Amino acid sequence: MLEQTYRDSFATLGYTFSMSHYPELRAFELIKRGQIDGLCGVSERNHNKHLKQQILIKHSIASSRIQLWSRKPFTLSPDRNTPSLLDLNLGYHRGGLSDEGFDNIQFKKKTKIKGVGEGFKMMLSGRIDALASFEFYLLEVSRSLSINTDSLHKETLANINFHPVLSADSAIDPVNFTHALSGTIEMEGKIDETSVMPSGEE
Repeated sequence: MLEQTYRDSFATLGYTFSMSHYPELRAFELIKRGQIDGLCGVSERNHNKHLKQQILIKHSIASSRIQLWSRKPFTLSPDRNTPSLLDLNLGYHRGGLSDEGFDNIQFKKKTKIKGVGEGFKMMLSGRIDALASFEFYLLEVSRSLSINTDSLHKETLANINFHPVLSADSAIDPVNFTHALSGTIEMEGKIDETSVMPSGEE
């Protein structure tokens, strides 16, 4: 649905559209070099952190939640300005997960993992205590591995809106594109969050 929404939006402006898939950081480098015209779904925070010179389209196209799933009970601070100190060894994978939601959380330890699938296996074996990722990844991977997650403790760390980003070197007018995109979404419906997720594995 994402690809069709973009194709229809660009067709309104007289452009043809094609989409390629890249790891997140690679995509950031390509747009900075002007080798691609835009990115399909970037959070405002990642734009401000990595892509400030590029053009953020304020119209969000989807949203998703970052969640923390743990085999041990934990309590997050109710005050976002007060750090949560968690006695957990977190399995953390870079692909598909920004640092949003982690500003005020300190973990006992962070263990780098290749992806959510490996993380679930490590959590079941007791090598890590918790996983944090997009809710969609956690649900899909746990289902694919036939893992019963009913006993896990789950909390949402952040709700993230995703936005298109245009290259600063692109000839595409951002105002015209915003109008075309909003009109397409109004006709076709909201985009499924899973289609704008960056790759969950590296």
